[in-house]
Amino acid sequence: MGAQITVKITGADNIQVGLRTLARALPGIANDDVENAMELARHEASGWWGGGNSYAVPERSGQAYVRTGAYGSGTYVEQDGASFRLMGEAAHTRIVGGDAEGRGQAWMHVGRWPVRAVVVRRYAETLTGEIDNRIQESAEAFGL
Repeated sequence: MGAQITVKITGADNIQVGLRTLARALPGIANDDVENAMELARHEASGWWGGGNSYAVPERSGQAYVRTGAYGSGTYVEQDGASFRLMGEAAHTRIVGGDAEGRGQAWMHVGRWPVRAVVVRRYAETLTGEIDNRIQESAEAFGL
């Protein structure tokens, strides 16, 4: 007969309760970080809209178009459950900031106005480490 090794886990009830509690808390743990990142992305993607028709994006030399503020005021973050979307209500959103794939920006806006898809991706990439840290901290707080 060979050797037998027995491992007894004590406190399994506490681990199970902690895992269930952590699982329920996960959406909220990430939610604040994602919401904050999307708000920063919204501000940058809107051309750093400052209200009215004020943008940090310089006007083109000889520009005849008068800015109305519709692009900035029509840029907002929409939340649907755990998903966040950068939305644009202005009719000219695509030609100023591009579409969801980062295409469609008109030549006169290239290099001046931020490409919305690029901005959102850049902020989303920063979230991985932040959310990992929050999950680790929460797991430790739940005794895991």
